[in-house]
Amino acid sequence: MATQTTASLVSTLGVRLEDTDEIKFPQAYKVKALNYAQTQVAQMLDSMFLSELQTKETITLTLTPLHGANFSDFSNTLLNGAQSIIAIFNEAGNTGWLTKTTLKEQRKLENSLTAGGLTNYLYYIFDEKIYIDTGGGVSDSTSFYYLKLPTDMASGGQGPMLNECLYDIILRFAEAQLWRADDQLERAEVAYNEAMEYIDILNTLAELRRPKGVGTKSSNREKVQR
Repeated sequence: MATQTTASLVSTLGVRLEDTDEIKFPQAYKVKALNYAQTQVAQMLDSMFLSELQTKETITLTLTPLHGANFSDFSNTLLNGAQSIIAIFNEAGNTGWLTKTTLKEQRKLENSLTAGGLTNYLYYIFDEKIYIDTGGGVSDSTSFYYLKLPTDMASGGQGPMLNECLYDIILRFAEAQLWRADDQLERAEVAYNEAMEYIDILNTLAELRRPKGVGTKSSNREKVQR
C-alpha cells in the first residue's frame, strides 16, 4: 500500500532536479513525468512486485460464435496486453481453472482426448481477444485475474499505486525524463541507468525466488532491453 502522497514525490523530485522553486519544471510537468515513470516501472518489473495492480473481474463472455472476451470488455486497461492475464476461472457451476494454450497449438488439440471442452478447459489469446473453450455457453460467467495499468497520480488527489519500495526507481525514471527535456543528457543518462540497474536487480531476485522443479512453469519477465 502506497504511503506517500503525490505532493511528497513531486517535492522529492524537485530536490533531485535542483528546482524546488519550480522555475524550470512546473508541478504539472513533474506529475506527468512521475505518471509516465510509474507505468514504465510497472511494465518492466516482474509481476512478483506488482500485487497492488492485481485485479479479479467477473464478466459474461461476449464473443460469438467462439466464446470469449475482448480486452475492451474489462473495466481496467491491461498493464501489458496478453502478458497481463494471470489466470481464468469458469464460474459456471464453480467448475474450475482454464489452461492456457496458443493459437498455433489449436490444431494439435483437435482430437477427442485433448480438445477443449467440458473435461478440458482451455483458453488462448489472439488479436486482443481471449478465446475460451469450457464446453459451456456464451453467457457463462467467467472470472479473469489480471494486472491493470496503474491509475495516474494527481496533485492533491490520487497517490502512487505501486509499493513504496519502488518509489526511488519511479523518481529516477522521472528525473531522467526531465533532465532530457532540459537538454542535460549526461545527467539524464545517469538517472536512467541507475533506474535500470534496480529493475534488473529486482527481476533477478524474482527469478531466484520463483519455485523450480517438476510441475512448475517459467513465466519470467526477460531482462529489459536498455
